Order: sequence, then structure tokens, then C-alpha cells
Amino acid sequence: MHAEVRQHSQQQQRRQGYEVVACGLGFPCAARVVTWREEGGLDGYRAPEPHTNGEHAQTFGRRREGGQEVEALPSGRECRVLSEERKHEALRVLRQRVQQMVLHYDGCGTAQRCFRVLHDERRLSAHFIVDVDGTIYQTLDAVERAWHATVANDASVGVEIANAGAWPRSEEERKEGRLPARLQAWYERSSSSSGEGDDRYQ
Repeated sequence: MHAEVRQHSQQQQRRQGYEVVACGLGFPCAARVVTWREEGGLDGYRAPEPHTNGEHAQTFGRRREGGQEVEALPSGRECRVLSEERKHEALRVLRQRVQQMVLHYDGCGTAQRCFRVLHDERRLSAHFIVDVDGTIYQTLDAVERAWHATVANDASVGVEIANAGAWPRSEEERKEGRLPARLQAWYERSSSSSGEGDDRYQ
């Protein structure tokens, strides 16, 4: 156990910015990963924008088995202050619980817009959102039960894949290998890190 913890700590130091998080532990990833804790990240732990009546709603929960929360699985916030050994114990339980990866094609165009729709408008969540440039945004620790697939939430990891859906191209656009004009405008207006500007293309 101690050797496993030490090896994992060394991997974390090498892969900063290219790792996903589960039970407070970082795991190497070939793509750029922006977690909820980083500047520019998409934070699934923040309270969503309030409803018109001023109330907030939660967008995720604890993983369950038989309708009861799995006591051996701490929350993502709790994982941050646990010892390395305790994190690895939680990870073993998580590996036994998670059996699926559910992929969603969001149709929102960008990761930022997808997050706003899920988190603030629909009060839902996904662990990961893959942006159009391949950047992976992790919004929650994988230990959490994200709300994205109803009855499959307890045993799955949710992944949203940013895309704007299918757009027809003109004959000229096809010959020149160009994006449809409206789709090109979408990504030009949505290219800032804030993701603002795509609302006019809903």
C-alpha cells in the first residue's frame, strides 16, 4: 500500500494539468485537463444560479447502493482532506461501484455553454465535458454521483461531448472544405475563454 501511494504521488507531480481526479487522487491523461479547482475551470461544486424565487438546487449527490448512500465513499470535498491511504481505500470502493461510462452529445456547441445549460438551467451535471478543441473540463471529482443518466447515475461516469449538431453545407462550402457559414460564426463568437457570445445562436 505504501509503495502504491508513493508511486502515485510521483505521477501527480509529473502530470499536473494532464490528469483527471477521482477520490482526491490525480490520474494521468494524454489530453489537457482543466479541473473545477483551476482558473477557467467549470465548477460543479458552486451553487447554481438561483431560480427566480431565489432558491438554489443541488446538481449532484453521493453514490448509492440499494437506495442508500455508500458509507465507504466520501464526498469529493471530504477526499481533499483525507490521508493518501484513505483516498486509495475509497478508490477501491469506487472501482467496484462504477461500471459504465455514459457519453452524451450535448448540441450546445461549446463546453462553457453546455455547463451553463446543465448546471444553471437544468440543475444537472456530468463529471467531464470535452470541448471542441479536445480540452477536457472536469467539473466534479469522479467519486460524486453526477446527475446525467437517471437510474445509471450511481454506477456511471458522465461525459458530455461538445458539438453543435449537424449543419448542411452549400455546394461551394463542400468543394472548398469550409464549415457552414452559420457554424463558422458560432465558433468564432464562442472562441473566447469565457464562452460568451454563443447565446445568439441557440
